[in-house]
Amino acid sequence: MSGFDEFNNICIDFGTCNTVVSYTMNDNIVQLTDEISGDVLIPTIIYFVSDKITSITKISDLTYSEHYFIGYAGNDLYSTNKDFQYYFYQFKRFLGITSKSVDKSKDFLNKFSHEYTVDSDTIYFYLPCSDDSEIKLKLSIVDLIKLFFKALY
Repeated sequence: MSGFDEFNNICIDFGTCNTVVSYTMNDNIVQLTDEISGDVLIPTIIYFVSDKITSITKISDLTYSEHYFIGYAGNDLYSTNKDFQYYFYQFKRFLGITSKSVDKSKDFLNKFSHEYTVDSDTIYFYLPCSDDSEIKLKLSIVDLIKLFFKALY
């Protein structure tokens, strides 16, 4: 796809488990599909490639298919590597977690092994770096969502 600059309308159903994206162009409806399954239901999953996350990695430099994968590709990598700290699923549930609401979300957050902090209005996750430094890549929930949709674009 050359980009969304030529579309007339875009429809996004950003779901907890799956996401669907379609747009209209020249009166035709185009649905984005998962690259592995070909299905219009794209699992709302991100898996980061652990050996590509280093202390010099910046969020703005993360590229799809080098640093991370989404959908079935991300799920397949997780199934192979079983590295849960780099695997985010159902991350839509993290939207809206703030310092005021974090106590209500503790049961859900405890299901994940991700290191996190919460400031007044957002939650941040930390990915360990492969170069054994103490530095960790800090990702907000908005960063995760941006990366997910950047991969679709």
